[in-house]
Amino acid sequence: MLPLIILIGFIAIVSFFFSNNVLPYSTIKARSLLYNIQHKKPDINIQAGTFYNGVPDFSIKITTKDPATNRLNNLIIYDHRERRGNYSIILADSGYMRSTRDETGLIMTLYNGNGHNETGRKKC
Repeated sequence: MLPLIILIGFIAIVSFFFSNNVLPYSTIKARSLLYNIQHKKPDINIQAGTFYNGVPDFSIKITTKDPATNRLNNLIIYDHRERRGNYSIILADSGYMRSTRDETGLIMTLYNGNGHNETGRKKC
């Protein structure tokens, strides 16, 4: 019974050391790496075929994404800044997304697109 008690004591000390020192350090490093990746390449979060709401007041949907060139194809962007639903929409054939140098903004370069706004008139 004594060897089992010693083994359990050793495992308890090692697991306490791991949980107290190693685990918090590795968690901080992993979250820091994820944060840096998301801010260097903002298009990494956008999945093809679903709406992305990571940009405040905008919903972005793409049909396909080329991982080699980071080109986004068939973009639909809903502008919700006026809080009136899908009042303003931007359609584009393709585009690219990148962060500003100070990483406080987002720059989207769109190609072959147009924008549509509702006039707000009621139908009679």
